[in-house]
Parts: sequence; structure tokens; C-alpha cells
Amino acid sequence: MVGALVLLVSAMPALSGERLVKEQKIKAAYLFNFTKYIEWPDKDGSGQAARVAICINDFPPFLDFLTDLVTGRRVGRSQAAVEVYSLDESSACDIIFSHHAFDPPPSEHNGALIVADSGSIDVPGAAIVFFVEENRVRFFFQQDNLVQLNVLVSSELRKLARSGA
Repeated sequence: MVGALVLLVSAMPALSGERLVKEQKIKAAYLFNFTKYIEWPDKDGSGQAARVAICINDFPPFLDFLTDLVTGRRVGRSQAAVEVYSLDESSACDIIFSHHAFDPPPSEHNGALIVADSGSIDVPGAAIVFFVEENRVRFFFQQDNLVQLNVLVSSELRKLARSGA
């Protein structure tokens, strides 16, 4: 998966008007790949998700880059479309990415898997937290928060994560 991330990020041209640093592009690739290795509970009883929604908390250049990265891509057994929204534009987020501290999301986002950009910011309920170690983007799981969400995380993704707090 790490090799695929590098290829995915390096193959992407500078798609948004504002350039992102490599670290941010790698985090975007991770967010997309999280959609491949995490299964959410069946919300509507259909047994299959039509889409996986990633919502970005107030970071337009990152939102634009991630949108370009996932456009036309499908994930999972149900081949769900991956869509990207601003947090304030969607009420049905599966993943919320926050690059800065924020209050818990409104109740319509209950059940969303929250990914914090850094362990140094306060993001209540974050289930995945990015950090940089030896100039490499890493992440860890907050196991208690994952359990509350009732999501299934593949063993392949768990192998890449550091032990969480």
C-alpha cells in the first residue's frame, strides 16, 4: 500500500490553483486508501454503500486536490463511488478530515470516522491521527473511537498503523 501511495501521489499533477506540500498530498492519498480498507456498518439496510463521502473541514486547496484524486474511482465490494465535500456542505459524511481543532461535529455527522491531521491538535472523537516521524507521514488508530463507530478495519491497514493512545 505504501508503494501505491507514492505512485498515486507522484502521478498527480498540481491540480488545484494553490500548491500543496508533499506531506498534504500523501495524507490525501491515505484518506482515499482508507476508503478501500475500512467497512462501515450498513446504514440503510441495503447491504451495499452507493458512495463513500469524505468531508474536509475548512481546507479548500486540500479539498480540491483530493477531489481530483478520487474522481471516477470506486472502492469496496459494492464498488461505491468516492466523493469529496466541504464539511459544511454535506450532512452524510463517512470520513471527516480536520487539519485544525474543531468542536465535535454536528449531530448529523454522528457515525463519521474522524481523521485528525496531527496529534498536536484537539479533535474530539478522532479515530485516526496523522503524525510525521523521521520525515514520513504515519498514522495511528484511537481504538476506543473505532469501536464506538462499529467499523471494520482490514488487517492490512492495521499493519501500517502505529499503536495508538
